[in-house]
Amino acid sequence: MSGQYAVILSNGGCQDTSSCISVQATSIGASTEEAAWSVFPNPSDGVIRIAIPAAKRLKGKRIWNLQGQMMQSDDTPTATLYLNPLANGLYLIEIQTDTGSIWKQLRIQHSR
Repeated sequence: MSGQYAVILSNGGCQDTSSCISVQATSIGASTEEAAWSVFPNPSDGVIRIAIPAAKRLKGKRIWNLQGQMMQSDDTPTATLYLNPLANGLYLIEIQTDTGSIWKQLRIQHSR
């Protein structure tokens, strides 16, 4: 469902609320435009590349864990992202362009 969402964390008597994130739901399946976006390799051992449609301009990337915590942020237009510090697991990558953002699922699987 589209809207503004925040994460509320509670620990004992303490509580903290994240800033709001705007989410725009478009459909259950991937749209034709969304299919033109890719994050590879996926799963990754810590280095990924991002491919977006030629009409878009990459502005930044953010990596979120499944608890809603931002794990890494990069506000550069480079298509390569180094994720070596992240632990194995599932993450969401927010790809920001000049016309908005799109979210993709990403699996980190270090080969050790």
